[in-house]
Amino acid sequence: LHKINGKWFLIKGGLWKATTGLVDYKGKTFYVVGGKWNSGLKDTLYKISGKWYYIVNGKLATDQTTLVKYEGKWFYVEKGKVALTSRFVVYKGVTFYIKGGKWDKTLDTLVKKDGTYYAVKGGKWYSSKAIISYNGKKFYVNKGYAQLKFSGKVTIGKKKYTVKKGIIK
Repeated sequence: LHKINGKWFLIKGGLWKATTGLVDYKGKTFYVVGGKWNSGLKDTLYKISGKWYYIVNGKLATDQTTLVKYEGKWFYVEKGKVALTSRFVVYKGVTFYIKGGKWDKTLDTLVKKDGTYYAVKGGKWYSSKAIISYNGKKFYVNKGYAQLKFSGKVTIGKKKYTVKKGIIK
């Protein structure tokens, strides 16, 4: 990148390259559009060469690991790139479950991690009492996970359930 009359341009082999993409310069990665760097680009996701990146003020946000809202949907960004992963992510004190790189508000399921089945309701980790369907069975969940060791009766809302080893009978 070279500064000419207060603006930054992509120059290769002495010629201006009117390309669009990511350019490494002095240890940082910049997003150029039409061969020009625009530091005023809004903080959002951009699709570059088939992958999604989080650009902040015209630079790849390699210091950012967060959730980013784009066109009404939330995406998980890790070191400036949308991470197509499935995992729990804490954002502003709330634990979300990210599936395939984005938060799905409709997701009601159990997520198995290290032998424990964690409750996900509305795409968030759910710590209250609930019944969640998973693999054709209904599970009793409380305190954030399926209560697989519990057998007995529970009341959720106004309904009473009989539970055997965490499964509703």
